[in-house]
This record gives sequence, structure tokens and C-alpha cells, in this order.
Amino acid sequence: MLRLDRRTVHVALAAAGVCLFCCALLWPVLLQGKVLYWGDISLYFASMEDLVARALRQGRLPLWNPYVLCGQPLAANPQCWLFYPGTAMLPGRSPEVYLTISALAHVVICAVGAMLYLRRLSGTALGAFLGACVFATGGFAISKLQFPTMTQAIAWTPWLLLAVRRAIDHPNAMGAAAVGLALGLLLLAGHAQVAYLSLLAAGAYAALRVLSVRRHGGSARSCLRVLAGGFVLGCLLAGAQMAPTLEMAAGSSREHMSLRQADRFVMHPSQFVNFFAPRHFGDPAAGDYWGPGNMWETCVYVGIVPLGLAVFGAWSGRRRRAVRFYAALTIISMILAIGQWGGLYAIAFHVLPGLSLFHDPARFTFLVTLGLAVLTAVGVRRVRETGVPRWLRAVVVAVALVDLWAFSSTLNPLIARNLAARMALRPQALTSPPAGRLYSVNRESVWRRLVNYEGYGPPNGHYIDALRGSATPNLASRWGIEEAGGYEPVPLHTATEIDGATRKAFARTSPTLGKLLALMDVGAVAVPLGDRANVSDGRTKRLPGVTLAAPPQHGARARLVPTALVRDPHWAAGAVGLPDVDIATTAVVSESVDLPRPAPGAGLGEPAEARVRLLCADQMEVLMGRRTWPGLLVVSVALAPGWTARVDGRPARIVRADHAFIGVRVPSDAFEVSLRYRPPSLEVGIYLTCTGVTVLCALLSLSLFGGLASGRSLGAGILSAPDTRGGSGERHA
Repeated sequence: MLRLDRRTVHVALAAAGVCLFCCALLWPVLLQGKVLYWGDISLYFASMEDLVARALRQGRLPLWNPYVLCGQPLAANPQCWLFYPGTAMLPGRSPEVYLTISALAHVVICAVGAMLYLRRLSGTALGAFLGACVFATGGFAISKLQFPTMTQAIAWTPWLLLAVRRAIDHPNAMGAAAVGLALGLLLLAGHAQVAYLSLLAAGAYAALRVLSVRRHGGSARSCLRVLAGGFVLGCLLAGAQMAPTLEMAAGSSREHMSLRQADRFVMHPSQFVNFFAPRHFGDPAAGDYWGPGNMWETCVYVGIVPLGLAVFGAWSGRRRRAVRFYAALTIISMILAIGQWGGLYAIAFHVLPGLSLFHDPARFTFLVTLGLAVLTAVGVRRVRETGVPRWLRAVVVAVALVDLWAFSSTLNPLIARNLAARMALRPQALTSPPAGRLYSVNRESVWRRLVNYEGYGPPNGHYIDALRGSATPNLASRWGIEEAGGYEPVPLHTATEIDGATRKAFARTSPTLGKLLALMDVGAVAVPLGDRANVSDGRTKRLPGVTLAAPPQHGARARLVPTALVRDPHWAAGAVGLPDVDIATTAVVSESVDLPRPAPGAGLGEPAEARVRLLCADQMEVLMGRRTWPGLLVVSVALAPGWTARVDGRPARIVRADHAFIGVRVPSDAFEVSLRYRPPSLEVGIYLTCTGVTVLCALLSLSLFGGLASGRSLGAGILSAPDTRGGSGERHA
């Protein structure tokens, strides 16, 4: 039985306190039933989670998303958290309700984990309480609630640090299990960039702790073995997500990102004022933001009092190794967050493995907030050591919490559930969906009007109806309408290149525009009101915010062509748009498909019909009409690793056609082509995850029986006081 001593009671009270503060911060969610809706929730995550929920209710895994950019991998998408435990809450709830409940739960998880870690680090429950509130409810974390994957990943960072510390203090099976479980949840949470930054911080912290153990005569080798075992276990647990994601990464646009593209949102030097005056550049909630970039990427406010305590803690505790580490982490991360302004980011982009896959240097402020939270807890400890009375310290913490609540509670607009549910209602003009895909030619115009950086807009039904009536990208998937374009942060680069060529053709009124739209099987083009609709054949429909125009050239989901033009993959996108390429008879491929050239003057007869029968999102059949010639079947679905083809039941090779799409050579007597998306890496990943779960259970069982044999509770290592061998917990943190 766990003995509740005074210190354990203090820890329990601090944990309860941070939970209550998190709930008070988001009180409209609990008391008024309001939900998150603005920004990327409406533009991206709600549509994606609606697709996942529909698939799970049908009893299948949603491997492919057919609704964006002519189809994109879904399970392999690093922004999707299909195998994350929280997904179990999704079926039966609307996406907005699910995402809001998940956000609140992860803020609480983050706060409790930060409190436990800071308690062991600083040795004071009051300091751990305030530091946890700074980290979990400060400007960085709360301003990211519109990015659910970031919120989920942030929540597990303090737990990973706590597990690393425990594994080094007690290098045994339980330590490896704790590291593996925390790391697995972090990787499954769905935000690779936050996981990357967390691993950087945890790796540097582990190195510091191992060196400390070695200096004090401990076994550094046993610590490294446990940490390595925990790392391998974490990767195994996340295998179902990581394996297909790594396979997809080779074809993602992130693989081709330059330093200039990565240096997008940065912490401009003028924005350092955000540490002291967070609304100096205005507030999107008031509709008057005017600063560089946007508010949420550079939101670093943790409160005036915590900032002062952090500075005091860093200076007064500078002789402690842990204090110097977190002070250095804060300063270095701040320089990296400046981007190319600071110079260090440009070096790290080319030198630090993996950093070139991520944009937005401003997100290094995540580690800045982590450092400030730790130094705040240390500052409270140092204030106590100076003899300040307990009641005065409590007053200081209360003032800090009031300031933090007043700022963070207004960062995210909330709306009633019934109003958010309107997003799923199809506009009347789309009661009869288009014959092909929908294409938004100028989504930036819609975003500037309705989802801009200056203001959130009014949280009422008029705003929801305006957003719904704009047919903004990705929203149509909730209405069962596929899109040729769309918003995908981690897309297949070939699909985005075709999309980019189409947008340029629209802007320049190019004669190749109709051909490009036909390649993507576009049946309706959404043109924002006020923009010139130069793609229409005269048939238009009107939504509140856009005109739906029928393209002049009709496309098809699949077409059968007798000739193929071989071009280098780097030039294929340009070759598709050449005026002399007739897409009715020719496809552009990057490798030979062994099609005989028609004899001069020889006719091929009527074009062969190709009808697509969709079995599910990731499986289809194409039925072809009679013909006397072999050809290349081109299906306007984006090609990704994992697509396989069978021609009349026999395996067939897939080639890249028209730069981005699926191509299959078919003989003259072929009748049916079956296409199926099943990435082999997914099966490998699921096997790895099952192996990881087995290993985790074995380690926990070993620790349980070992703990019972020694009379020691498994929870004692978490709720106990800091390790004080040779000094305070702060000294050896």
C-alpha cells in the first residue's frame, strides 16, 4: 500500500491544482458546451477526422484520402493520428466536439506531466505547480489549440523528460518501459516537428544526466542501455504510423524544401516585445492584429511574474548544472527561432539531421517555453531559500495565475456546437454534385476574406455560413465531393506541381488551362466572387462566396490512350502542358511502357471507353470497352507508394503517367483493371507495433513482480520526493 507522506500530499494537491486551472482556462467548453472551430480545425482537421470517423464506423482502416489533391495517403500522413489511442473517442462524435474534448484532455495531461517533472527537478510543489501552468497554459501551448497534433505532441514532452530522468536514476526494466511508452505516444500524436524538438531536448538532457552519473561514480553504461532500449521500444510502439510515413516521405514536397521555404514564420526581433506586452501588435480576437506573420506562431507570453522568476532562478542558480542547461536551451532556441535573422538557423538547417524537413523556425519557441517553465520552478525554489514567507509566495503565484488566465483564456475563439455542425451541411447549389472533381482556383482570396491573420471574425452563424458558402478547400470532403486541389500540409510533390501549373495557367489565362483541368477530372471550378471566371463554358452556379463554373473541356476519371511520350521526370509536368500533346490520344510517362507506334495514316478507331467503379476509398475497378490496340490506361488518381494493379486478375506494373497519376499498360484484349492501395510498410508497421506492445507488457510485468518482491510500489518513483543522493534534486537534474 502506498504511504501518503506530506510530500506526496503536496504533489497530489499540485496535480489537482493544475487540472483545475486548465479547466478554468477553457471553462466555456465545460459549462457552455462550446467547441473549437477556427483556423486549421475548419480548414483541415475537421474534414480529415470526419473522413476517419466514417471509415471506422464502416469497420475499415482509412488508408487513402480521395478528397484532396486527386487523392493523398491518409494513414501515412504524419499529420494523421490514426493509431493514436485518442482516436478511439472519435466514432460517434462530431469532429469539432472530438477535437475540443481532445484539446482539453491533452492540456491537462501536459500540465500534470510538467508538474511531476518539475517537482522532481526543483524540489518544490509550489514551483512545480506554477512552472506546469506556464508550460501547459502559456502562450505557446494554448495558441496552438487549432493544431490538434501539436497539442497532442506537446502533452507528452514533459512525460518523456520525466521518464528519461527516472530511467537514469533507476536504470531498470521499468525505466526502459517508461521511456518507450512516453516516446511511442509522442510519435503517434501526429506532429513530427514537435516530436523532433522534444527528442532534441530529451537527448541533450539525457546526455547531461548520464555525464552527471558518471562523475558521481555511477554506471553510465547501464543508463545508456536502458535509454537505448526505451528508444527502440518507443519506435516499435509507433511503427504502425512511422513505417508508412517514412515510405511516403520520399515523395513528399518536404523532401525538396529549401532554406528560403523553411524560413517562413520566424520570431522577428521586433516581436521580442511579446514577452512583456503580448498584445502590442494587436489581437486577432479583436480583429486588429497588424504585426509580422501571425500571432499564434510567435506567441511566447508566459506572464510577467513567471518571466521575472525565471530570470531570477537562472541567475541565482547558475552554479547548478541543470539551471545552466535550461538557460542555455532557452537562449539557443530563441536564436534559432529568429530564423535567418540570427544566423544560427541557417547553419543548423544544413548541419542538424532532419531539421530541413520542417519549416517555421518560430516553433523553436516551444523549447524557449520549456526552458522558462523549468527556470520559473527553480526561481520559486530560490525565493523560498531566501526566506520569503509562504503566504507571500502564494500571493505571487496567485497574481501570476490571474495574469496568465486573463491572457490565455481569450486566445482561441469558441462557438456553440449546433453552429459548428452547420459546416457539414452541403450548400443548396451543390445538391447535385459536379460530374467530376471540384477545383478552387484562388483559395488565397477566400482565406484573406474569412481566415486571415488580422482577425478571427465573429463567432456566430453568419461567419459559419459565409465559410461554408465559400467552398473553401477541404470543406467539400464533408459533403462527399472530391477536390482536384485542396489544402494538405504534407502532400505528394507531384500532385502539388500539377496543381501549381494549373493555378499559373489560370492566372495567365493560358490555353493549356482546360487541358490541365481535364487531366484532373474537374467538373466544376470554384471562382471567388469578384475574380474573373475565365474557365467557364457558360454554365455557372452561384454560392454565397463563389461562382461554380463548368470547365470548357470535359475530363474523365480514367482514359485509355494508344501512345505515350517518354520524358524525364523533372520535365514531365511541363511536357503535360505542351500545346501539341493531345491528352485524348497521348500520355506523358517517365519510363518506357512498350507501346507500338501506330503506322502513319493508320486509324485507331473510336476512343475506347473506360468506366471507373469505386469499391471504397482505396480500391477501384476500371472496365474498358472493346478495341483493337494495346494502350495505356491513365487514372487521374495521384500515384503513391502502395498502389498495385491487376489486369484481368494478373499483376501489372504501374508507371507514373502525366507526371502525377496512375498509368497501367493494358493489352488489346484486356477488359478489367483492378487498383488497390495497400502500402506494404503498413503491414510491417502494424507488426512492429504489436511487437512493441508485447515487449512493453513484458517489461511492466517484470517490473511489477520485481517491485512486489522487494516491497516497493511502482508509483513510488513518480510521486516520491526528488532524488537527493549527494545533494538536492535540482543539483543533479
